[in-house]
Amino acid sequence: MAAIVLAALCASGCGADSPPEQQNRLDKAAGLAQFKVTCTKDMWDRTRKSGLDGRNDEKFDKVKQVKLGGDQGKRGLIQITLTGPQLVEYLRKLDYDAHGGIDMNGQRPGDNEPMARRML
Repeated sequence: MAAIVLAALCASGCGADSPPEQQNRLDKAAGLAQFKVTCTKDMWDRTRKSGLDGRNDEKFDKVKQVKLGGDQGKRGLIQITLTGPQLVEYLRKLDYDAHGGIDMNGQRPGDNEPMARRML
């Protein structure tokens, strides 16, 4: 459900450039106390990593992941709670992976592009 909310908050196109509403998304995210994301563990692990400026995903190493119970747990879903600043950083990573430019090796990182677009 939170992924749907995140998608509604962050709906974007699939072009090579960031959509024009990206800055507005970041401004809204910065004002949040917390934001919950529900997705599979694999989706979280892959989308929290990025080649953005050569940085790794250390900012998200301490983010608490809660395995959900019931039917959601059986489907492998987890819930992640992000602060506003963490959400801003996550949205930047997703935007870079979905619409980003060239990485440090002169290559466009495309491994997580479909997942990043989905999470946006």
